[in-house]
Amino acid sequence: MKPALFAFTDNNTTQCVYVHECDEDMAHDMIHRCIGHEWMSPLKDFDASEMTALFVVANKRGPFDMIVVPAMGDEDDYSDLEALYQIRSTADGRAITVTPLIDRDDFEPEVWVINQVTVH
Repeated sequence: MKPALFAFTDNNTTQCVYVHECDEDMAHDMIHRCIGHEWMSPLKDFDASEMTALFVVANKRGPFDMIVVPAMGDEDDYSDLEALYQIRSTADGRAITVTPLIDRDDFEPEVWVINQVTVH
């Protein structure tokens, strides 16, 4: 497995989490753990900073397996990444979209739309 970058974006900011070892299945599971965490607020209140912190809380398993990093700039070299996952709220605030950007010849781009469901 190679590193991946998760970029949480709202109207005001982008916050990123660098995950040392990640593949597409693991990324999917990590996002679901975050959305399903007991501290998760309603998606209509999506905030990139809070989502970044909760993503780390829900998924961190050991020292330096993931770290919060500044948003990517044009001068940054992330050629070692397996993927960049761009996470943002939908316009109506009822779901999040995850856009995996993977640099592989066999990759077919798709956007994941993940809804939050509360069961009482």
